[in-house]
Amino acid sequence: MSCGSENIDKVMVYVHNCGASIPETLLASVKTCPKCGDVLEKKDFVASHGRFVCNNCGEVFEHPEVLAECVSCGYSSKATENVYLTLRRYMVTDSGALLVEVRSPLRVLLRNLLEQGFKVSENVSLRGVSGASHQVSLVAARLDETRIYEVGYFVDAETLLRFAVKRLDVEKTSIPGALGRVRWIMAGVEFAEPALKTAETFGVEVEVVKVD
Repeated sequence: MSCGSENIDKVMVYVHNCGASIPETLLASVKTCPKCGDVLEKKDFVASHGRFVCNNCGEVFEHPEVLAECVSCGYSSKATENVYLTLRRYMVTDSGALLVEVRSPLRVLLRNLLEQGFKVSENVSLRGVSGASHQVSLVAARLDETRIYEVGYFVDAETLLRFAVKRLDVEKTSIPGALGRVRWIMAGVEFAEPALKTAETFGVEVEVVKVD
């Protein structure tokens, strides 16, 4: 495949006495051998096995060069030079999915809030004074208070700081169904020590969720 085109076909190829390989598709239109110039006659040909022919440049070859290209970085190489790995797919069983659901800090917190009489909305988008849209995990409201929750497993200082920015940008009037005092709470199973200091600095409450 001298020109690099992917426009190729597998055809029967006939070999002339001089060694020229002529695809069957060209025999009807070619009267003389492109290599030696002799008039083409049936007795001067030997049928060969199927070969590949490039429809762009006419090159005839036995095996096409197959390239593999990475869909992430675009790097390409010959397929024969690559190392192949067997990738397996796994599915979570129903019992496994139930275990994950039971141990999720978000699910545990949601159940606790409902048991306490809160009306809870998940994945709520809040519009800030800056015009930015902020996503929060839960908005829980009852007659005396409203709680805005961000829920994670391990909470570091960066995660808590992002939540604090939302608190500073969102006013009570932008919170749907807000009642009473509004509390901004970062909930998680574990907290890094710097995260606790960040919470204290920005007036964000923290709540440890027990999933055991």
